[in-house]
Amino acid sequence: MLRIHLLQDRYSISDPAMEEALIEEPTMRRFEGFDLISGRIGD
Repeated sequence: MLRIHLLQDRYSISDPAMEEALIEEPTMRRFEGFDLISGRIGD
């Protein structure tokens, strides 16, 4: 969760835009540590 807040602060991204970016941007997913193969993204 802290990493998401760091990304939001660094790039001035709102919550809905951050959610979209985590779905679409593999580099942000990799930084955050999400694995979309399992189909799960935390709240």
